[in-house]
This record gives sequence, C-alpha cells and structure tokens, in this order.
Amino acid sequence: MSRGTAAAWAAGFATLFLFVVVGPYRRGDVASWWGILVAVLVLLGIAALRVPLLGTGLGAGAPLVLAIVVVLALLLDVRRLGARS
Repeated sequence: MSRGTAAAWAAGFATLFLFVVVGPYRRGDVASWWGILVAVLVLLGIAALRVPLLGTGLGAGAPLVLAIVVVLALLLDVRRLGARS
C-alpha cells in the first residue's frame, strides 16, 4: 500500500469518525457507540493480520494505540449513553 493510499484511507476514516462523534454520538445515540467500537475493532483486526499474513509487525503499533484510546474513551462514556436509553 502506498503512503498516498494510506493517507487517503486515514483521512476518510477520520472524517467518518468525526461525523459520527459530532452528530449522533453527541446526541446520545447508542448505535453510534457500537459503530465506533466495531470500526476500531475491525481496524485493529486488520492491522493484527499483518503479522501472520505479511510476516511483519511494522505498522501494527499505531492501530493498537488508537484502539486502546478509543475503547477507553468509549468505556468512560458508557453510563451517559446508558442513562438516555
């Protein structure tokens, strides 16, 4: 994958993430919470597959850090979303 493709993918994911967080997630939509979690877990899963499929761990660290930060942020907000349901 070229750096340009990776940058385009990252920009697209970041834009989608911001639209979800600023819109439905902020209003308390529980489905958006699950959407963010699933998206980050898919990213982490694909990044983790780099090791057995490509034989390299290069590039797998950043998605792991992102997943940890996002999951922690989501867990901190579980009560707020649970109260609105």
